[in-house]
Amino acid sequence: MSGIVLMSINNNFYIKHKNKIMIIRIALQFISFIAAVLFFR
Repeated sequence: MSGIVLMSINNNFYIKHKNKIMIIRIALQFISFIAAVLFFR
């Protein structure tokens, strides 16, 4: 029961902040990519 409520809250949050989440996700991938390049150089 609580899982369904949590999922619907997460869905609303995700829809509201979709652009921010996308930007944050891209930024994290970019940072991890740079870290990997620097680490394996």
